[in-house]
Amino acid sequence: MKKFNDCMWEEMRSNFVTVKDLSEMNQVASTVLREVFSTVMRTQRAERASPAVVGGCHKLASIVEGNDMESSMVDHTSLQEPNKAVDVSPETINWEKEPVHEVVIYSWAEPSGLGALQKRTKSAMGKLPYPGRHDRSTDMRWFQEPFACGAVRWAFHAQVKNCLQNGHRAPDWSAFVLKRFMGKVSSDLVLHSRRRYCNAVEESSIAGYLADQWNQRQPAASKTIQFLPAYVMEMKTKGKAEYFCCEQKLPPGEFKKYSNNGGMWDLDIVCKELLDFCKYTFDATGGYMMVTDLQGVYSEEDRCFWLTDPAVLCKDTDRFSATNLGPKGLVANVETVRMLLEDYR
Repeated sequence: MKKFNDCMWEEMRSNFVTVKDLSEMNQVASTVLREVFSTVMRTQRAERASPAVVGGCHKLASIVEGNDMESSMVDHTSLQEPNKAVDVSPETINWEKEPVHEVVIYSWAEPSGLGALQKRTKSAMGKLPYPGRHDRSTDMRWFQEPFACGAVRWAFHAQVKNCLQNGHRAPDWSAFVLKRFMGKVSSDLVLHSRRRYCNAVEESSIAGYLADQWNQRQPAASKTIQFLPAYVMEMKTKGKAEYFCCEQKLPPGEFKKYSNNGGMWDLDIVCKELLDFCKYTFDATGGYMMVTDLQGVYSEEDRCFWLTDPAVLCKDTDRFSATNLGPKGLVANVETVRMLLEDYR
């Protein structure tokens, strides 16, 4: 076995076959489960190292429920569907040559409290207050070739214009990432309803609120967790409204995917804080929902995990997006988290 692993090392940069010493038979199930987790998450990590490739393995990033409630919400779109991602940095884009679009940006209001997340409730959504224009709109420009793709969305580099301060200075452009759902149901129809984008952004809003609540309950100087605020962007083009999810760029750092919504964790980088947070979201909502699919960067400077694109699992399967695996997904995730937390006792 060692000779085989040695032969595979140059290609894999890790052992192809893992050998474990089992002192007791009751360790077999736990060891096999952990190795499956590591194998799946290493596959995802390897695929992310080649962002221009749109292959089958990127579909492992999040598990999508087969019966997507959005299947009946088919809207015409004037935007072309990309066929692959390209490895492009925002610093190399000539932004002055990109067309400027007028957009309106919406966000969810914060939940009224933890009690509101223990049952079927919904917050209100409103426009971000960009002053200077009567309709509170602003300007956006985007590079229309995606730089990455996840399980269900393409990611694009973009810039959003900050508002004028009392009209006395030229506005600045802030770096943003736009995310647009992928997949066609026929040659000219795609799933791009406003409701679908609002549901996706609601997950980030709830995850951010739960992270704030978790942070407040941690000892001083503990590591913190923050989710990038996510918004819905409405852009009018060719007489039609097109929608994106959007958020500001993550801070600099190595992007890592810690877990997915199927209950799998990358055991090479798993940490107690993230496990505790996931369990907290389940307990604080009375087992009604749980934040999963943790990914982002860790900043040593401010001792903070900056996360993006969470998946919220919920007992009500018709809430949120297709990554909500419902009650069975909740059970699988919370049991895995509890098992992994045993290592820290």
